[in-house]
Amino acid sequence: MGYATQLLQRCEALAQEGGAHALHLHVLENNEPARRLYARQGFRAVASPQGWWPPRRLLLRKILV
Repeated sequence: MGYATQLLQRCEALAQEGGAHALHLHVLENNEPARRLYARQGFRAVASPQGWWPPRRLLLRKILV
């Protein structure tokens, strides 16, 4: 497991311990490696690209169970 995956899983665990029900993050629209990582971890886009100047940001969310 890579460092980024470990970090995301630790963030998720801390959020759940703190009573959070979801995690949100922004990612640059053209950052395909990061978008793939987040998708593998269960993050989904919840808002269309923001801003008018490329690269634009996407808002991603993961519901915590």
